[in-house]
Amino acid sequence: EPPVKKSNGAKSSSDDLLKSSTSSSRPPSRAGQTLLAKTVRKAFSLGNLMRPKPVESQSSTTSENRPRSSTAASAPGKKEAPSWLMKAPEHYPSVHTDEDRKYAFEFFESLSAGFPDQKVDRTNLAKNLELAVFEWSQEKDREGWVDKYWEKTHSLVAAVRGKWGTGGLIVHKILKGTYATPRDVVLLSDDVLEWSFDGSS
Repeated sequence: EPPVKKSNGAKSSSDDLLKSSTSSSRPPSRAGQTLLAKTVRKAFSLGNLMRPKPVESQSSTTSENRPRSSTAASAPGKKEAPSWLMKAPEHYPSVHTDEDRKYAFEFFESLSAGFPDQKVDRTNLAKNLELAVFEWSQEKDREGWVDKYWEKTHSLVAAVRGKWGTGGLIVHKILKGTYATPRDVVLLSDDVLEWSFDGSS
C-alpha cells in the first residue's frame, strides 16, 4: 500500500472542511483562535497537508519509506468490524458544555462520509473517536490539553476523510477490525495518518 503523493494542482474536498472551521458564522473557540494564529506547525494537520509539496521521483516511494503496517504479523482468520463503529460509548455528554469539544464534534461527524452507510452509525462513530481524542489529550497535558486536542482532531479527520473526501486508506483497516478500539486509531503515528490522507482513493 504505497503512499501516493499529492499533485500541486489537486484541490481536495478537505479544503472545504478546513475553510468551514475559519469561515463559520459562529465565533471561533479559544483553541481555534490559538491554532489559526500559528503560521508554522510541525505537527501533521489539515492545514499543512493542503500546502503544495514538491513531486518526488518514483524511487522515493520504495518500501523503505512506507509506514509500517500494524497488521504485518496479524493472526490468520477474518476479523469482524469493531463494535464501536455502531455502538455509542458508555459515558458521553448529551450536550457538550465545552465549546471546543462541541465545535470539534462537527469535524468528527464529517469524517463518516468515507464509510459505507450500512457499516457504521455515523453519530456513534463520531462520538467514539471524539471521546478517544479528548481522553488522549487529557493524558498528554491535563491543563493545556486544548491545543493537543485540536492538533489530533485535524490530523485524524484528514486521515479518515482522505484527500478527496471519499475515505483515507485506514478506512478499510478500520472496517476489517484492525483497530479494536477508537484509541488504537488515535494512537496511530503522524506518518501513518499522512499516508492514509495522501493515498485515499
